[in-house]
Amino acid sequence: MGPSGGQLWTTYVPLLFGPVAASTLTPSDNITVTRIQAQAQLAPSGCSINAVIQISDGTATGTRSLSLSGAANDSGVLALNYAAGTPLKITVLPPSGCKVWPASVNAVVQYQGR
Repeated sequence: MGPSGGQLWTTYVPLLFGPVAASTLTPSDNITVTRIQAQAQLAPSGCSINAVIQISDGTATGTRSLSLSGAANDSGVLALNYAAGTPLKITVLPPSGCKVWPASVNAVVQYQGR
């Protein structure tokens, strides 16, 4: 599968309304997701509930969420295994009660073949 190093799956989310599936990736080989990051050009402020970027294969064990609490957001190191041919979705769950609503978010999922 591609080069031997890591791969990127990027998704741009202009406005965080939803919930909505923002992007889908169906890997042709088994992969391991190693990190999720999101950068908001307009950072959230004063939210009672933060927006969430979620990656999922449709199962509870295959779902991970990243809360958008500032301009830069990082899951840290992950080791999430997904099977070839399984559609993965990036879903946006909107915030509520924000003084400043987050916008123009670039989400990056790092993964590698296994």
